[in-house]
Amino acid sequence: MRKEFTFTLTIDYPDTKLETLVAVFLQAIKGVFESFVYQISVEAAEKEIKKGHITCTCGEKHHFIWKTKHGKNTVFVLMPFGKITLPQLQIQCKKCGRKLFLTRSLLGVEKRKRQILKDIYRVALAGALTTYRVAARILSFTGYKIGLSTLWKNLQNIGKKIHFSLSEKEKPCGEADGTGIPVQSKKKGEEVKILLQERQQASPLTGKNTRIAGLLVDNYHAGWDKLLKPIREKHSFSRFFLVVDGDRGINQGKYSGIVFQRCLWHVSYQLKHFLRLDGVRYRSREWTNIVAETGKACFLGYKNDWQTKLGYQSQRKQHIQNLLSLFQEKRHKHCFYYLLRAQKDMFACDSEEGLPGTTSRAERVMRTINQRMDVGVWKREGATNVLAVRLHYYYNRDEAIDGVYWQDVM
Repeated sequence: MRKEFTFTLTIDYPDTKLETLVAVFLQAIKGVFESFVYQISVEAAEKEIKKGHITCTCGEKHHFIWKTKHGKNTVFVLMPFGKITLPQLQIQCKKCGRKLFLTRSLLGVEKRKRQILKDIYRVALAGALTTYRVAARILSFTGYKIGLSTLWKNLQNIGKKIHFSLSEKEKPCGEADGTGIPVQSKKKGEEVKILLQERQQASPLTGKNTRIAGLLVDNYHAGWDKLLKPIREKHSFSRFFLVVDGDRGINQGKYSGIVFQRCLWHVSYQLKHFLRLDGVRYRSREWTNIVAETGKACFLGYKNDWQTKLGYQSQRKQHIQNLLSLFQEKRHKHCFYYLLRAQKDMFACDSEEGLPGTTSRAERVMRTINQRMDVGVWKREGATNVLAVRLHYYYNRDEAIDGVYWQDVM
Protein backbone atom coordinates (compact mmCIF):
# COMPACT_ATOMS: atom_id res chain seq x y z
CA MET A 1 0.00 0.00 0.00
CA ARG A 2 1.14 3.52 -0.74
CA LYS A 3 -0.31 6.98 -0.15
CA GLU A 4 1.05 10.31 -1.28
CA PHE A 5 0.93 12.74 1.61
CA THR A 6 2.06 16.38 1.49
CA PHE A 7 1.98 18.88 4.31
CA THR A 8 3.25 22.31 5.29
CA LEU A 9 4.71 23.06 8.71
CA THR A 10 4.89 26.43 10.39
CA ILE A 11 7.37 26.22 13.26
CA ASP A 12 8.34 28.93 15.74
CA TYR A 13 11.75 28.47 17.32
CA PRO A 14 13.38 30.74 19.95
CA ASP A 15 17.00 29.99 18.97
CA THR A 16 19.06 27.91 16.53
CA LYS A 17 20.50 25.41 18.97
CA LEU A 18 20.15 21.85 17.74
CA GLU A 19 18.43 20.62 20.92
CA THR A 20 15.84 23.41 20.57
CA LEU A 21 15.19 22.56 16.92
CA VAL A 22 14.73 18.89 17.77
CA ALA A 23 12.24 19.72 20.53
CA VAL A 24 10.09 22.07 18.41
CA PHE A 25 10.18 19.70 15.43
CA LEU A 26 8.98 16.75 17.50
CA GLN A 27 6.16 18.89 18.85
CA ALA A 28 5.17 19.93 15.33
CA ILE A 29 5.42 16.44 13.87
CA LYS A 30 2.91 15.21 16.44
CA GLY A 31 0.06 17.10 14.71
CA VAL A 32 1.24 15.94 11.29
CA PHE A 33 1.24 12.33 12.44
CA GLU A 34 -2.29 12.65 13.82
CA SER A 35 -3.52 14.00 10.46
CA PHE A 36 -1.65 11.26 8.61
CA VAL A 37 -3.12 8.46 10.77
CA TYR A 38 -6.62 9.93 10.44
CA GLN A 39 -6.51 10.04 6.65
CA ILE A 40 -5.13 6.50 6.44
CA SER A 41 -7.83 5.24 8.84
CA VAL A 42 -10.71 6.79 6.85
CA GLU A 43 -9.34 5.46 3.58
CA ALA A 44 -8.83 1.98 5.06
CA ALA A 45 -12.32 1.96 6.58
CA GLU A 46 -13.96 2.77 3.25
CA LYS A 47 -12.00 -0.03 1.55
CA GLU A 48 -12.92 -2.53 4.27
CA ILE A 49 -16.62 -1.64 3.99
CA LYS A 50 -16.52 -1.91 0.22
CA LYS A 51 -14.82 -5.32 0.29
CA GLY A 52 -17.21 -6.65 2.93
CA HIS A 53 -14.50 -7.31 5.52
CA ILE A 54 -16.46 -5.62 8.32
CA THR A 55 -19.22 -7.77 9.78
CA CYS A 56 -22.02 -6.66 12.09
CA THR A 57 -23.33 -8.93 14.83
CA CYS A 58 -26.45 -9.50 12.73
CA GLY A 59 -24.30 -10.85 9.88
CA GLU A 60 -24.51 -7.83 7.59
CA LYS A 61 -21.30 -7.11 5.63
CA HIS A 62 -22.13 -4.51 2.97
CA HIS A 63 -24.88 -2.09 3.98
CA PHE A 64 -23.36 0.49 6.35
CA ILE A 65 -23.54 4.26 6.62
CA TRP A 66 -21.10 6.66 8.21
CA LYS A 67 -22.33 7.71 11.62
CA THR A 68 -19.23 9.65 12.70
CA LYS A 69 -16.50 10.37 10.17
CA HIS A 70 -15.23 13.61 11.69
CA GLY A 71 -16.03 12.99 15.34
CA LYS A 72 -14.42 14.15 18.54
CA ASN A 73 -10.87 13.15 19.39
CA THR A 74 -11.65 10.45 21.92
CA VAL A 75 -8.99 7.83 21.06
CA PHE A 76 -5.71 8.40 22.95
CA VAL A 77 -2.57 6.47 22.02
CA LEU A 78 0.90 6.83 23.56
CA MET A 79 3.73 7.21 21.06
CA PRO A 80 7.50 7.83 21.52
CA PHE A 81 7.04 11.53 20.67
CA GLY A 82 4.03 12.03 22.92
CA LYS A 83 0.34 11.26 23.27
CA ILE A 84 -1.72 11.52 20.08
CA THR A 85 -5.49 11.97 19.88
CA LEU A 86 -7.61 10.57 17.05
CA PRO A 87 -11.30 10.85 16.14
CA GLN A 88 -13.45 7.81 16.81
CA LEU A 89 -14.67 6.55 13.43
CA GLN A 90 -18.16 5.09 13.68
CA ILE A 91 -20.48 3.39 11.20
CA GLN A 92 -24.06 2.16 11.53
CA CYS A 93 -25.61 -1.01 10.17
CA LYS A 94 -28.63 -0.34 7.96
CA LYS A 95 -30.15 -3.70 8.80
CA CYS A 96 -30.20 -3.65 12.62
CA GLY A 97 -29.10 -0.11 13.43
CA ARG A 98 -26.12 -1.23 15.51
CA LYS A 99 -23.14 1.16 15.71
CA LEU A 100 -19.61 -0.12 15.17
CA PHE A 101 -16.40 1.62 16.27
CA LEU A 102 -13.53 1.25 13.79
CA THR A 103 -10.52 3.33 14.86
CA ARG A 104 -8.94 0.87 17.30
CA SER A 105 -9.61 -2.21 15.18
CA LEU A 106 -8.07 -0.57 12.10
CA LEU A 107 -4.98 0.58 14.00
CA GLY A 108 -4.51 -2.70 15.88
CA VAL A 109 -4.92 -1.10 19.33
CA GLU A 110 -6.78 -3.20 21.92
CA LYS A 111 -9.87 -1.91 23.68
CA ARG A 112 -9.21 0.24 26.74
CA LYS A 113 -5.50 0.30 25.89
CA ARG A 114 -3.46 3.39 25.11
CA GLN A 115 -0.42 1.59 23.76
CA ILE A 116 0.35 -0.52 20.74
CA LEU A 117 1.26 -4.17 21.37
CA LYS A 118 5.00 -3.71 20.79
CA ASP A 119 5.19 -0.89 23.31
CA ILE A 120 3.34 -2.97 25.92
CA TYR A 121 5.98 -5.71 25.64
CA ARG A 122 8.84 -3.19 25.70
CA VAL A 123 7.52 -1.48 28.82
CA ALA A 124 6.95 -4.84 30.52
CA LEU A 125 10.52 -5.91 29.78
CA ALA A 126 11.91 -2.62 31.10
CA GLY A 127 10.05 -3.14 34.38
CA ALA A 128 11.38 -6.71 34.66
CA LEU A 129 15.00 -5.74 34.03
CA THR A 130 15.20 -2.93 36.60
CA THR A 131 13.08 -1.15 39.21
CA TYR A 132 9.83 0.51 38.17
CA ARG A 133 11.04 4.05 38.85
CA VAL A 134 14.30 3.53 36.98
CA ALA A 135 12.48 1.90 34.05
CA ALA A 136 9.98 4.77 33.82
CA ARG A 137 12.81 7.30 33.93
CA ILE A 138 14.81 5.55 31.21
CA LEU A 139 11.72 5.33 28.99
CA SER A 140 11.07 9.03 29.49
CA PHE A 141 14.53 9.77 28.07
CA THR A 142 13.27 8.38 24.75
CA GLY A 143 10.14 10.53 24.92
CA TYR A 144 7.87 7.69 26.09
CA LYS A 145 6.38 9.07 29.28
CA ILE A 146 4.19 6.73 31.31
CA GLY A 147 3.17 6.43 34.95
CA LEU A 148 4.33 3.76 37.34
CA SER A 149 0.86 2.20 37.46
CA THR A 150 0.81 1.81 33.66
CA LEU A 151 4.23 0.19 33.73
CA TRP A 152 3.16 -2.18 36.51
CA LYS A 153 -0.06 -3.18 34.70
CA ASN A 154 1.79 -3.92 31.46
CA LEU A 155 4.28 -6.10 33.31
CA GLN A 156 1.60 -8.02 35.19
CA ASN A 157 -0.48 -8.60 32.04
CA ILE A 158 2.47 -9.96 30.04
CA GLY A 159 3.69 -12.05 32.99
CA LYS A 160 0.28 -13.77 33.27
CA LYS A 161 0.55 -14.89 29.64
CA ILE A 162 3.82 -16.74 30.22
CA HIS A 163 3.54 -20.43 31.12
CA PHE A 164 6.73 -22.43 31.44
CA SER A 165 6.57 -26.13 30.62
CA LEU A 166 8.76 -29.12 29.81
CA SER A 167 9.60 -29.76 26.18
CA GLU A 168 9.65 -33.32 24.90
CA LYS A 169 12.06 -32.21 22.15
CA GLU A 170 14.80 -31.42 24.71
CA LYS A 171 16.86 -33.70 26.96
CA PRO A 172 15.24 -35.61 29.88
CA CYS A 173 17.50 -33.94 32.43
CA GLY A 174 17.86 -30.63 34.17
CA GLU A 175 18.34 -28.81 37.44
CA ALA A 176 16.14 -27.51 40.25
CA ASP A 177 16.90 -24.91 42.88
CA GLY A 178 15.32 -22.21 45.03
CA THR A 179 16.19 -18.85 46.54
CA GLY A 180 14.47 -16.68 49.12
CA ILE A 181 12.83 -13.35 48.30
CA PRO A 182 11.39 -10.61 50.57
CA VAL A 183 7.59 -10.73 50.74
CA GLN A 184 5.13 -8.29 52.27
CA SER A 185 3.93 -9.04 55.83
CA LYS A 186 6.43 -11.90 56.25
CA LYS A 187 9.74 -11.63 58.10
CA LYS A 188 11.24 -14.74 56.56
CA GLY A 189 9.78 -14.19 53.10
CA GLU A 190 9.10 -16.88 50.54
CA GLU A 191 11.10 -18.96 48.10
CA VAL A 192 11.32 -18.84 44.31
CA LYS A 193 11.67 -22.34 42.88
CA ILE A 194 12.79 -23.01 39.31
CA LEU A 195 13.07 -26.07 37.10
CA LEU A 196 15.71 -26.00 34.34
CA GLN A 197 15.77 -28.34 31.36
CA GLU A 198 18.84 -29.13 29.24
CA ARG A 199 18.59 -28.25 25.55
CA GLN A 200 19.73 -30.53 22.74
CA GLN A 201 21.87 -27.62 21.55
CA ALA A 202 22.43 -24.05 22.66
CA SER A 203 19.78 -21.52 21.70
CA PRO A 204 20.99 -19.23 18.85
CA LEU A 205 19.24 -16.26 20.48
CA THR A 206 20.34 -16.63 24.10
CA GLY A 207 23.44 -18.79 23.66
CA LYS A 208 22.36 -20.85 26.68
CA ASN A 209 22.19 -24.64 26.96
CA THR A 210 19.26 -24.56 29.38
CA ARG A 211 15.69 -23.31 29.33
CA ILE A 212 13.23 -22.51 32.11
CA ALA A 213 10.73 -25.38 32.39
CA GLY A 214 9.00 -24.36 35.63
CA LEU A 215 8.63 -21.40 37.98
CA LEU A 216 6.87 -21.24 41.35
CA VAL A 217 6.80 -18.84 44.31
CA ASP A 218 5.77 -20.60 47.51
CA ASN A 219 6.66 -21.05 51.17
CA TYR A 220 10.04 -22.44 52.17
CA HIS A 221 10.28 -26.23 51.80
CA ALA A 222 6.82 -26.31 50.16
CA GLY A 223 5.55 -26.46 46.61
CA TRP A 224 8.21 -28.76 45.17
CA ASP A 225 5.56 -31.35 44.32
CA LYS A 226 3.74 -28.73 42.19
CA LEU A 227 6.95 -27.71 40.42
CA LEU A 228 7.95 -31.28 39.56
CA LYS A 229 4.44 -32.48 38.71
CA PRO A 230 4.89 -31.86 34.92
CA ILE A 231 7.74 -34.40 34.90
CA ARG A 232 5.34 -37.10 36.08
CA GLU A 233 2.84 -36.10 33.39
CA LYS A 234 5.37 -36.33 30.53
CA HIS A 235 4.90 -39.98 29.61
CA SER A 236 7.62 -39.77 26.92
CA PHE A 237 10.24 -39.42 29.69
CA SER A 238 10.83 -42.83 31.26
CA ARG A 239 13.44 -41.23 33.54
CA PHE A 240 14.33 -37.62 34.26
CA PHE A 241 17.71 -36.80 35.83
CA LEU A 242 17.62 -33.78 38.11
CA VAL A 243 20.61 -32.01 39.64
CA VAL A 244 19.78 -30.64 43.11
CA ASP A 245 21.73 -28.97 45.90
CA GLY A 246 20.57 -31.30 48.67
CA ASP A 247 17.57 -29.31 49.97
CA ARG A 248 15.37 -31.79 51.84
CA GLY A 249 12.17 -30.04 50.76
CA ILE A 250 12.62 -31.16 47.17
CA ASN A 251 11.99 -34.76 48.25
CA GLN A 252 8.27 -33.87 48.29
CA GLY A 253 8.21 -34.03 44.50
CA LYS A 254 10.36 -37.13 44.07
CA TYR A 255 8.85 -40.21 42.47
CA SER A 256 10.15 -43.34 40.76
CA GLY A 257 10.77 -41.65 37.40
CA ILE A 258 12.97 -38.85 38.79
CA VAL A 259 16.63 -39.60 39.50
CA PHE A 260 18.29 -37.08 41.81
CA GLN A 261 21.95 -36.16 41.34
CA ARG A 262 23.55 -34.28 44.23
CA CYS A 263 25.46 -31.22 43.05
CA LEU A 264 29.07 -32.08 43.87
CA TRP A 265 30.08 -28.45 44.22
CA HIS A 266 27.51 -28.08 47.00
CA VAL A 267 28.84 -31.20 48.73
CA SER A 268 32.33 -29.74 49.04
CA TYR A 269 30.96 -26.32 49.92
CA GLN A 270 28.47 -27.45 52.57
CA LEU A 271 30.97 -29.84 54.16
CA LYS A 272 33.03 -26.82 55.24
CA HIS A 273 30.04 -25.67 57.28
CA PHE A 274 29.84 -29.01 59.09
CA LEU A 275 33.60 -28.92 59.74
CA ARG A 276 33.04 -25.74 61.68
CA LEU A 277 30.21 -27.38 63.66
CA ASP A 278 32.55 -30.24 64.55
CA GLY A 279 35.16 -27.81 65.87
CA VAL A 280 37.78 -28.23 63.11
CA ARG A 281 39.84 -25.07 63.03
CA TYR A 282 39.69 -23.13 59.78
CA ARG A 283 42.74 -23.77 57.52
CA SER A 284 44.41 -26.04 60.03
CA ARG A 285 46.31 -29.08 58.75
CA GLU A 286 43.34 -31.34 59.45
CA TRP A 287 40.93 -28.91 57.74
CA THR A 288 43.21 -28.70 54.68
CA ASN A 289 43.54 -32.47 54.36
CA ILE A 290 39.78 -33.00 54.59
CA VAL A 291 39.04 -30.29 52.00
CA ALA A 292 41.66 -31.76 49.65
CA GLU A 293 40.21 -35.26 50.00
CA THR A 294 36.70 -33.87 49.41
CA GLY A 295 37.91 -32.14 46.25
CA LYS A 296 39.19 -35.47 44.91
CA ALA A 297 35.84 -37.11 45.63
CA CYS A 298 33.88 -34.33 43.95
CA PHE A 299 36.28 -33.56 41.09
CA LEU A 300 34.55 -33.73 37.69
CA GLY A 301 37.54 -34.93 35.70
CA TYR A 302 37.12 -36.82 32.43
CA LYS A 303 33.73 -35.23 31.94
CA ASN A 304 33.73 -35.68 28.16
CA ASP A 305 35.01 -39.27 28.17
CA TRP A 306 32.19 -41.54 29.31
CA GLN A 307 34.16 -44.79 29.65
CA THR A 308 37.00 -43.09 31.53
CA LYS A 309 34.48 -41.39 33.78
CA LEU A 310 33.00 -44.76 34.76
CA GLY A 311 36.46 -46.02 35.67
CA TYR A 312 37.17 -42.86 37.64
CA GLN A 313 33.97 -43.33 39.64
CA SER A 314 35.49 -46.12 41.73
CA GLN A 315 38.37 -43.83 42.75
CA ARG A 316 35.96 -41.10 43.82
CA LYS A 317 33.97 -43.60 45.88
CA GLN A 318 37.16 -44.68 47.59
CA HIS A 319 37.91 -41.07 48.56
CA ILE A 320 34.44 -40.85 50.12
CA GLN A 321 35.02 -44.04 52.14
CA ASN A 322 38.33 -42.58 53.33
CA LEU A 323 36.50 -39.45 54.49
CA LEU A 324 33.80 -41.45 56.30
CA SER A 325 36.44 -43.52 58.08
CA LEU A 326 38.30 -40.35 59.08
CA PHE A 327 35.14 -38.66 60.39
CA GLN A 328 34.23 -41.75 62.39
CA GLU A 329 37.71 -41.96 63.83
CA LYS A 330 37.83 -38.26 64.73
CA ARG A 331 34.20 -38.32 65.93
CA HIS A 332 33.12 -35.56 63.52
CA LYS A 333 29.49 -36.65 63.68
CA HIS A 334 28.05 -33.70 61.70
CA CYS A 335 30.41 -34.32 58.76
CA PHE A 336 29.94 -38.09 58.97
CA TYR A 337 26.15 -38.11 58.79
CA TYR A 338 26.04 -35.38 56.15
CA LEU A 339 28.38 -37.26 53.80
CA LEU A 340 26.66 -40.57 54.56
CA ARG A 341 23.31 -39.14 53.40
CA ALA A 342 24.82 -37.36 50.40
CA GLN A 343 26.84 -40.21 48.92
CA LYS A 344 23.82 -42.17 47.65
CA ASP A 345 22.96 -39.37 45.17
CA MET A 346 26.49 -38.34 44.19
CA PHE A 347 26.99 -40.71 41.23
CA ALA A 348 23.56 -40.92 39.60
CA CYS A 349 24.55 -39.13 36.38
CA ASP A 350 27.90 -40.92 36.02
CA SER A 351 26.21 -44.10 34.78
CA GLU A 352 24.48 -42.36 31.86
CA GLU A 353 26.22 -41.22 28.69
CA GLY A 354 25.57 -37.73 27.36
CA LEU A 355 24.14 -36.30 30.58
CA PRO A 356 25.35 -32.91 31.84
CA GLY A 357 27.99 -32.37 34.48
CA THR A 358 26.88 -32.48 38.06
CA THR A 359 27.60 -28.89 38.98
CA SER A 360 24.43 -26.82 39.13
CA ARG A 361 24.00 -24.02 36.60
CA ALA A 362 20.81 -23.05 38.38
CA GLU A 363 22.94 -20.89 40.68
CA ARG A 364 23.43 -18.47 37.79
CA VAL A 365 19.67 -18.25 37.39
CA MET A 366 19.39 -17.54 41.12
CA ARG A 367 21.71 -14.58 40.66
CA THR A 368 19.54 -13.30 37.81
CA ILE A 369 16.49 -13.60 40.08
CA ASN A 370 18.08 -11.91 43.10
CA GLN A 371 19.29 -8.94 41.07
CA ARG A 372 15.63 -7.96 40.65
CA MET A 373 13.96 -9.45 43.73
CA ASP A 374 16.37 -7.96 46.27
CA VAL A 375 15.21 -4.47 45.26
CA GLY A 376 11.81 -4.16 46.92
CA VAL A 377 9.24 -6.20 48.83
CA TRP A 378 6.83 -8.36 46.86
CA LYS A 379 3.50 -10.10 46.80
CA ARG A 380 3.48 -13.66 45.51
CA GLU A 381 1.61 -12.96 42.26
CA GLY A 382 3.58 -9.81 41.50
CA ALA A 383 6.91 -11.54 42.03
CA THR A 384 5.85 -14.46 39.83
CA ASN A 385 4.90 -12.20 36.93
CA VAL A 386 8.05 -10.09 37.14
CA LEU A 387 10.27 -13.17 37.20
CA ALA A 388 8.30 -14.80 34.37
CA VAL A 389 9.06 -11.88 32.04
CA ARG A 390 12.68 -11.57 33.18
CA LEU A 391 13.51 -15.28 32.91
CA HIS A 392 11.61 -15.77 29.66
CA TYR A 393 13.64 -13.00 28.05
CA TYR A 394 16.98 -14.33 29.30
CA TYR A 395 16.43 -18.09 28.81
CA ASN A 396 13.34 -18.80 26.65
CA ARG A 397 13.56 -15.96 24.15
CA ASP A 398 13.11 -18.35 21.22
CA GLU A 399 9.62 -19.29 22.46
CA ALA A 400 6.53 -17.20 21.74
CA ILE A 401 4.32 -15.47 24.31
CA ASP A 402 0.74 -15.69 23.07
CA GLY A 403 2.10 -15.77 19.50
CA VAL A 404 4.55 -12.88 20.01
CA TYR A 405 8.36 -13.25 20.00
CA TRP A 406 10.70 -10.87 21.80
CA GLN A 407 12.74 -10.26 18.64
CA ASP A 408 9.58 -9.00 16.90
CA VAL A 409 8.91 -6.25 19.45
CA MET A 410 12.45 -5.07 20.12
